[in-house]
Amino acid sequence: ELGWDVYGIDPSPIAVRVAQSRGLRRVSQGYIETADIPESFFDAVTMFHVFEHIPNPNPVLKKIQKILKPGGRLIIGVPHFRSIGSFLYGRYWAGLSFPLHYFHYDRASLISLLGRHGFAVEKIAYANIASDIFVSSLEAIRAISVHYKSEPCIKKISILGNHICGAVDYLIGNCLAQWFRCGSQITVVSKNKK
Repeated sequence: ELGWDVYGIDPSPIAVRVAQSRGLRRVSQGYIETADIPESFFDAVTMFHVFEHIPNPNPVLKKIQKILKPGGRLIIGVPHFRSIGSFLYGRYWAGLSFPLHYFHYDRASLISLLGRHGFAVEKIAYANIASDIFVSSLEAIRAISVHYKSEPCIKKISILGNHICGAVDYLIGNCLAQWFRCGSQITVVSKNKK
C-alpha cells in the first residue's frame, strides 16, 4: 500500500500465519542470523520489541549489517531500562520480563553495541507507554501477593491506574519522556556505515 516491499522472519509459526493472513506474503519462519538473504538487499530492517528477546545479539547485528544496503537503516525499539517505570517498580517492572528478556537496554548500551557492529546512531526517541507498564507492573505485584488482604485494592488501583495513565500518556507523557529521556520505550534509528 505504501510502496514498501515487505519481508518478515519470525521463529513462531503462529506469528508467521497471522502475518500471512493479514496480507504479508513474504514472511517465513526462522531466525535472521541463519536466513538465506543476499548481501546489501534491504533498505531498512526494523525490530520492535524483538531485540531484547535475542540471547546473543552479536551474530544478529553482524547479519543485519551484511543484508542492509550501504547507508541502510536499522530501527530497534525495546523497553527502556532507565525509564521512570523501571525506577519506580524495580524488580516488578514489566519491562524486565524474566526470563523472556535476555538483555535490558538503555541509551548508552544501544549506542555502544550498535557502534561495535558498524552502525552510526542517527536518532533516539523515547515513548511513554505508562498505561501498559503501570498496569502490568501492578499485575505482577498482585500475582505475587496473593496471600495479602490488599489484593482487591491493588486490582482497583490497577483499573483506575489504566485510565489515569492513559490520560497522562496522551497529554504530557510522551513530551516528558522525550525531554527527560525517561520513557518506557526507547527507539534507535541507526545507519549502516558500510
